Amino acid sequence: MKTIDCIKERYSVREYKLKDVKIDLVNEILDIARFAPSSGNLQNWVVIIVTNRDKRIKIAKICADQTWMANAPVHLIICNDHNVVKREYGQRGLRYSIMNVSAFIQNILLLAHDGGLGACWVSAFSENSLRKVVEISENLTPESVITLGYPDEKPGKRKRFEVRDFVFFDKGGNKNFTPLPKTEKITENIKEKTNVVKNKFKDFLKNFKK
Repeated sequence: MKTIDCIKERYSVREYKLKDVKIDLVNEILDIARFAPSSGNLQNWVVIIVTNRDKRIKIAKICADQTWMANAPVHLIICNDHNVVKREYGQRGLRYSIMNVSAFIQNILLLAHDGGLGACWVSAFSENSLRKVVEISENLTPESVITLGYPDEKPGKRKRFEVRDFVFFDKGGNKNFTPLPKTEKITENIKEKTNVVKNKFKDFLKNFKK
């Protein structure tokens, strides 16, 4: 799948088929996801794969009682070894470590979609309860639970802001600043400039033939 199509078509899946996901496919996703960028190339993510149904039911309960999660055959608990990053960057390292893990998670979501799977990024949970269920060591902080499985739903129409709604040139954060021009106007300008170049080239060829 083309990267652009994968990004635009991916969506959060909350209904899954009763079909197991081969662990080889999960491993392949994680093997590619690890190429995500990270500060100082520290790669501070740690993953706990959960396939046991009883544990998945408990995790769903811990995650704000979102019972649909238990139907996903695989849960990925994404943890953050933030101390590794803090040792390198001090207090700023905590922020960097979360960014690193987030980049890693986005790779997982895109790769899952590309592999025909559905996924959902969940971060509403009781940290202490989650620690107990999957026995997370003290040096790690659970950042999210990703559900994985074959989707049993069709994506609805998703609303996204237009680029002009959130991009500013040179300055930002104030409604008085000039936002990005509408895409249509940019396209018109490009076409206009392209036509000018084409006409000049045609004139050049005419004169050259003479």
